[in-house]
Amino acid sequence: MRRRGEEGAGSAMLDGEVRAAEARDLAGVLELYRDLHPEVHRFYEACGFRAGEKTGFLARPGDSRARAPGGGLR
Repeated sequence: MRRRGEEGAGSAMLDGEVRAAEARDLAGVLELYRDLHPEVHRFYEACGFRAGEKTGFLARPGDSRARAPGGGLR
């Protein structure tokens, strides 16, 4: 995480999320975003996050391809 003197609202929020996950003995915190700007990647990396460790899948309501055999969202 960033050092205290470097904290803004975003890094303070992420720090709180990580501390809450640690307090609950969770495996980690996963942040998802759609922004492709390099500065967003640098921000998350400066806060201690690593890119490329997980793959995410997204299905939105109304997506005709996002149906399980029973008819609901996958």
